[in-house]
Amino acid sequence: MAKRKTVDVEYMKIIANNYLANSLDKDVEFRRGVMGILEVMLFKSDNYKGFNNYTIEHLQRLNPNAQVPGIIFDESGDGNHQYPDDTRRFYY
Repeated sequence: MAKRKTVDVEYMKIIANNYLANSLDKDVEFRRGVMGILEVMLFKSDNYKGFNNYTIEHLQRLNPNAQVPGIIFDESGDGNHQYPDDTRRFYY
């Protein structure tokens, strides 16, 4: 029988947020898994406070030299439309 252990929810949220911001673009399905596990943990521990999608500004502040991941520009119109990858999010 497995021993019951506890985990620091805030620490796990920091790790998940870091991964969601900095993982490679090709890791979309893995990010969805991270989001699913984190949301269950946050809801079960009564720590869910919502999430927000990263913007270009968020991502450039995190790492100004990195390629901006997960932002899709609509070049067919006026160029003002951007669609964030919904797995590029951070949890409060």
